[in-house]
Amino acid sequence: MANTDLQRTTDPSSATVESIAASIGHQRDYVNGRFEILTENLSSLDRLTEAKFVTYRTLVDSQADKVSLALDASEKAITKAEIATDKRFESMNGFRQSLSDLSSTMATRRELEAFIVELKATISELQKQTSELRSRLDVGPAGLSSLQNQYSALQGRSQGSDITVGKFYGAIAAVGAGLGIIVLIANGVF
Repeated sequence: MANTDLQRTTDPSSATVESIAASIGHQRDYVNGRFEILTENLSSLDRLTEAKFVTYRTLVDSQADKVSLALDASEKAITKAEIATDKRFESMNGFRQSLSDLSSTMATRRELEAFIVELKATISELQKQTSELRSRLDVGPAGLSSLQNQYSALQGRSQGSDITVGKFYGAIAAVGAGLGIIVLIANGVF
């Protein structure tokens, strides 16, 4: 868009004021045209930027709503989990209290061992007395057979009490193992 007269002229001094003014006018028109194009492009860019800003703002607002809903749901889930945990611990505490009550009513091992020692001493004393009675009797009186029957019964009771004590210890061991397994299950080991 430059002036063709200036391009053809080889000698700048030969250019006239009018041709220079015309050339400046053309150049001014060219610059003004370019300026208008740049102004339009800048306006388009501003509109595009504004539209993108509105779009991004809408996206951010919708994401903020989603995040808020997710946080609310998370808080509700945490509250439910805390309530469930509290209920679980309440039931475990009830179970522990039941075990404590049960163990307070049961005899301890020391008490049972003391009772067994006392029972064996009594049985031994009765066996001793029975032996003394037998040795005194050379010829059995009419009541000798009943004494012998009582002695046999005492011996049977002694053997029966030994067996009963063994079964009792076995039962205590089984109950202890069962309670141990229940406690392990309640504590979540299994």
